[in-house]
Order: sequence, then C-alpha cells, then structure tokens
Amino acid sequence: MWVAPAAALWHTAAKSSMSRAAFFSSFFRVTSVSLAVAASTITACSSAPGTSAVSLEAGAGEPGSGGGPSAVSDGDDAGSPTGTSKANGDVAPTPILQTISPTFGSVGALGPTLVVTGESFTEASIVRVDGTELTTTYFSSSELRAPLPNGKLDMATTLHISVKTPSPGGGTSQDLPFEVRNPVPALSALEPSSALAGSGDTTLTIVGTSFEAHAAVYFDGSLLSAGAIAQTSITTTIPNALLKAAGGHNVSVVNGAPGGGTSSSLSFTVTNPSVAIASVSPSTALVGDAAKMLTVTGSGFVGATLLAFNGTNLASSVVDSTHLSATLPSTSLTNAGNFSVVASNPAPGGGVSSPFSFQVQNPAPAITSLSPNTVYYGATNTTVTVTGTGFVPSSVVKIGASSLTTTYVTSTKLTAVVPASAFSSGASVSLTVVSPTPGGGTSNGSPISITCDATNVDVPLGAVGTLTTKSTFYSGYVDHVVSASCPLTTLSDSSHQEPVDSFVVQNTTSSPVVLSAWAVCSANGSVQSDAYLAFYRGGTAPGDDAARMQCAAGTVVSEGALGLAGNYTSPDANGSNWCPGLTKANGSGLTLAACEKAVVQITAYSTGTGTNYPAPTQIRFKPEAP
Repeated sequence: MWVAPAAALWHTAAKSSMSRAAFFSSFFRVTSVSLAVAASTITACSSAPGTSAVSLEAGAGEPGSGGGPSAVSDGDDAGSPTGTSKANGDVAPTPILQTISPTFGSVGALGPTLVVTGESFTEASIVRVDGTELTTTYFSSSELRAPLPNGKLDMATTLHISVKTPSPGGGTSQDLPFEVRNPVPALSALEPSSALAGSGDTTLTIVGTSFEAHAAVYFDGSLLSAGAIAQTSITTTIPNALLKAAGGHNVSVVNGAPGGGTSSSLSFTVTNPSVAIASVSPSTALVGDAAKMLTVTGSGFVGATLLAFNGTNLASSVVDSTHLSATLPSTSLTNAGNFSVVASNPAPGGGVSSPFSFQVQNPAPAITSLSPNTVYYGATNTTVTVTGTGFVPSSVVKIGASSLTTTYVTSTKLTAVVPASAFSSGASVSLTVVSPTPGGGTSNGSPISITCDATNVDVPLGAVGTLTTKSTFYSGYVDHVVSASCPLTTLSDSSHQEPVDSFVVQNTTSSPVVLSAWAVCSANGSVQSDAYLAFYRGGTAPGDDAARMQCAAGTVVSEGALGLAGNYTSPDANGSNWCPGLTKANGSGLTLAACEKAVVQITAYSTGTGTNYPAPTQIRFKPEAP
C-alpha cells in the first residue's frame, strides 16, 4: 500500500533536486501513514471484537529524529458502540446499506437485534430506524448490529432502517424496509362456549393471543362487530339471528395484513332448550270428530320442536318459544281413551317433555227412532234398526240392564236383535243405547209398542169389567150340539140344523183375563129365547162338525140342555129357562192370555115358523179378572 506513494515521492525528489535527508524524512512519513491505514484495514477485517490489533500512526519526526508509528492501539474499541478508526482530519466515507436481518417482525413480539451489512461503515456509524438512532455495535466496516426496541413492534407498519456516519465526510445510507407484521392469532377459549337456541344477542369473550387492534371475528363466516380488543382477549356480540338453530358453529379471528392470518377455530355450540308442555287447547275431543287444530302452550319451543300424539308426530308449527300449533287428524279420533301429547327437541341439548293427557271421549248417544217401533204380542226374535246420534263401535243396545246383540253401522245407525221373550208380556218394551266412558252415557229410552194382532177380531176386550153388546146375525145351518162332561160336545140331532153366528174375541190387554159371554133373552109366557153357546180357543171359527165337537180341556167350553151337566144360565135370561151363558160366575169362563183370541159361537135352537123358542137377538162379552 505504501510503495506507490514512495515511488511518487522519489520521482518528485529527483525532479526537484531534493536532498537525501529531506527525501528519507518524507519517505518515512508517507510509509508510516500507509502502514497505519493497512493496519486499520487488517484489524477491521480479521479482528473479532475484544481482540488486540496494532494501529500505526505516522509521527512528525524525520528519520533519526525519533520518528515512526506514534501510537499503538490494542483494539479494545472494536465491537463497541463508540470509538473511531479514522485519523484526525481524515474524511469518513458515505456508508452503503445492503441488507438487514431479519427483515420483519411480529406485532407484540420482542424487538430483534438487527444485523446490518454493507460497506464503508466506521466505528462512528449509527443504525437508525425512522430517523431514530439505535444503540449500535460496530463489528466491521461491513457489519453493524443494533437491537430494535420493543416499542417499535407495537403495531403493524413498515419501519425504515438506515446507517448514518457522522462528519467529517460520512452521511446517511439509503433506507431498507423492516416490516412489522401482524401475527397469526391463536384462540384458547370462548366465554361462554354455548347458548340456547332462540337466545337474544349474546356477549362473547374470545381468549387467546396475538390479537391485533383491528382483528376481525367470524362466526361461521359471518363477520361480528368487535367491541373491546386487547392482545389476549376480544369482546364481541353474537346477534340473536345467528342463534336460532341448534348446532356447532366455528368461531375464528383474523388479523389483517401485513402478516396476520386466520386462527384455528373454536366451536360455539347452540343447544336446544329443554321443552315442557303447560296446556293443550282443546284438551278433549269426541270420537268421530273432524280434524282439530291444537294450541300448545309451554316453554322451550324451537324451530325443530316436534309434537307427537300417542307416539305419532303431528304436523306442527312453532309460533314462538312458548306457543306452537298442530293439526290433530280425524284418524286419531276413532277410539275413546286418554292419549299422551309429548313435545321433543333434538340434540344438542333438547329432550322430551313430560306427557300431557288428551282425552278422546265417546259422544253421548241419543235415539231418534226405531224400526219397527211396533210388534205383535208373541212375536219371534226381531231385528230392530236404531237411528240416532253419537253412536260408536262400542255402543250397545239394551232393554233395561240386558244387553242385546248389537251391530254398529254408522255413528247414526245401529241394529239390535230383540228376543221373542221381550214380546211375551207388557204393552211395550223400552230400548236404550249405552256408550262406555270416557264420555258416553245412556241415551233416552225409546219404546217398541207390543200390540195385539187384531186381524179378523170382532170383539176387542178392553179393561177388566168392560161390557160389550153385539147383535146376532144368524146364517148357515149347523147341527145342534149338547155338552155332557169334559165338557163333551156331541151332536144332539144331526137331522136338526140351525143357523149360527160366530164372534172372534181378543184380550187386548197385557194381562190375562177371564172371558164371560152370554145371550140376552126374553120370555113371554111359553115363548122363551133359546140357543146353544160354545167357546173355541183361537181366532178361527170351527168349519165342520168335527171341529165343533172337539173335546180338549181348556180348548172348548159349551152349554147344554137344562138339567144336564154343563147347563149354564145367562145373567140376562129375563125369565127364559133356556138362555145360555158361559161366565166366570157359573164356572164356565175361558181364561185368555194377553192378546189371545177365542171364538164365541151361538147356535139358534129353533127358527121355524111359530116356534116357541126364538134365537136371542143380542150377546154380551165381558173380560173379568182371573
């Protein structure tokens, strides 16, 4: 390094006739300076901070006058933030900044030590950030180091790093950027971590790290308005519109650029509330009703709430958290009983309510008509159609406490078999319809009238003691009959035939009576009314002698000649010795059951011209108590 200056000096001395003493004095001075510069360069390039280095500085003396290096440095100033390596009066070069390391940091992190590399650094060179000087350590003319204060990393920004070397000379390098980046946030907890479906606006605190001042909070992709933001917590509000449906929702935090990013998410759970039923309106219905609209009041109803009737889900709609409506179909109202109504909410949360009892009742039955509503006494088993309202499949037709064989046809029609025994006594029989509980009950009674078959009846017997008088109209001719025992009906004279008159008599009451009948006679001296009288059970007059002469106990009663067995006298003889009468009083009355018929036949004794025994013109009938 010093050869070129020495050669130049020798050239100058030769041209100017410089004395040897002057030449060598100048030579040593130039050489001393060159050596000092060389030593300084070697020290900067090869000596670590704190190691020794020799620094030569030219003295002012000539050779032989004690001149040479004027000072020796042990290099203790190298690697320290202070000191200078240039000789007094030297001009410092302008520093050149090439790289910095690292080139970025995170908001809130500790400030890193910047390693600054370049050219023309001196021990007086200072690293600066945005014009603020940093504590700088000189490593070499190409490397400086300076710690970046923590406070410079309190927000995302771009810092400008430069190197300045003070005058004389020196100057400031160009800037290099140092980017303060937002960190990627990290979440550790949500407070609270759940809410009930249907809740109102809910305050949420997010706990974590590295939240920047403008961090954004997302709830399943929906941006929430952030409230207070600290580096380790964010307070925000979840609007109720996001809390309608149960399920898991992802909560994340995003730090913006520069740097930044999206945190991993934490789950916020919207749970269904427990559900309860307080009332159902209406709470009853009748079997056979049309579909019913139910209004259910309770708590914990959400959009996913289901309502079940007897285990079958109904079509329902939630009005609000305390009301829902549902349609109960008519198919659920076919049978009476108590049925459970249950509400349920699905998971998460949710559950099943306690059952609420809904009662399907049988309607109250009512009879409007019977067909037939009249039957003859003694009829056989008869099927009766019962028309009315409120009939159910379990309805039963009854006579008193006795249930009849009943067939359900519709809610307005039943059929029932009334046994013959119901028509053997009484004037009527009353039918009712009974439906079981719940609801139900016994209908009004509806009578079936029991009447007598009055076909061909001439004399309907009324109440006991009622007297009926009929005129006689004799016709045809039959043999006379007389009675002996049994009573025995025999022909008195098959060649002597006389006309007869027959009357069909019927007991029209519901109780047995004794039939009494007699002729109304007259007498005028030797002229006396005379006739034969007979009773035949049944409603048909005997058609021949065999039928007229039958002898069966309780079947035929006949009157005979005076003085013979079976001679019965009329209470209206009026002096006639031959006036016939068959009465209870004389022991010849005929007992008739309810609606039973008998034939009363009167036969003239003699109708010839000039007879002294004319036929009676009237006959009387009287029912008497047995």
